Amino acid sequence: MLNYKMGKKLFLFIIFVFCLFACGPSLKELPITQKELEAERRKEKELALLTYIQRFERLYRISLPLMVSASPFCDEEERKLICGILVHEKNDYKKEDREIIALHFPLGNIPTILYIHPDFPASKIGLKPGDKILKVNYKKIKNSKDFYKTLLKIDPDKTQIVPFVVERNGKILKLDVPCLKGCYYPLRLIIDDSVNAWVDTRKRINITTGLMRFVNSDEELALVIGHELAHNVLNHLGKKIKNQFVGTMIDTLLYFTAKINTRGVLGRVSNFIYSKEFEKEADYLGTYIVARAGYDVSQATNIWRRIAAEYPKNINRFFLSTHPSTPERFLYIEKTAEEIKKKKELGLPLLPEKRKKNGFNLFAGEYIP
Repeated sequence: MLNYKMGKKLFLFIIFVFCLFACGPSLKELPITQKELEAERRKEKELALLTYIQRFERLYRISLPLMVSASPFCDEEERKLICGILVHEKNDYKKEDREIIALHFPLGNIPTILYIHPDFPASKIGLKPGDKILKVNYKKIKNSKDFYKTLLKIDPDKTQIVPFVVERNGKILKLDVPCLKGCYYPLRLIIDDSVNAWVDTRKRINITTGLMRFVNSDEELALVIGHELAHNVLNHLGKKIKNQFVGTMIDTLLYFTAKINTRGVLGRVSNFIYSKEFEKEADYLGTYIVARAGYDVSQATNIWRRIAAEYPKNINRFFLSTHPSTPERFLYIEKTAEEIKKKKELGLPLLPEKRKKNGFNLFAGEYIP
């Protein structure tokens, strides 16, 4: 019986293999040498690396003025000096990528300026891409991470002028670099085809390459970044975690006092309490941040109509959804843009309005007068 079963399985396997190869291509296959294949692979890798760098520079260029414009809204400890300087060194890249990068940018063991924001003072006082960073604020710089850490340690309320020592073409230059105060949050460009952006528990702003391709203009990208920036400024993720903690405590209390096993449902559900409200709040403040940075917010709202065209499910959201529908978001941002326009016409400061509400917010643990 065992041999019969094995023979049957072997027969079925042979039939399966035969079916796989029963139909094949009928036209000739042109020969490709391994050398040609490797040369093309290198070209495509070079294109991918350069495209990523260009996209990150664009993300950096648009994000930094928003961080500066958000300065009045974030907590004091989140306000840092922003100099508008991107640096890199060879250890920032994989070994197989260093040779390609070095063909296009100065690259070595010393942190070197890759990009300077054109609208920041650093670009106007003489710093240039290719300058090697030797010292910042009188401290010797070991690598690119050390460069950013050194800047973040400087108190922007005490000074916004930072002494630099750089090497350019073998010459040592000493420059006092003016920097700006802003709400600093790390930027990450994620290689992913989805049209998405989010903040994480480390308050990093994550943007996908799919979204970078989707946006039609700098104004649209600024609106997305401003929204995520507002999430961080308003500490929405921290509030959601706090809400979840309260719900979990109620789960525990019900179990030990009334022997009711909720299986953690209240903890999970409470994580979504005010989720839609948080999104609307981030749209509201984010639009103000974008306008304060000098962007025309009225030209950016159409991104939500295009998202609706690509993702029709977002047009109708059911009541348990964590995000408002695309029509809600379009209209909400459009009305915010109108409010901003009126304030400009009246010469009023571009500051968001406070919510007027009485009561006790159980999940936030605070009384709203």
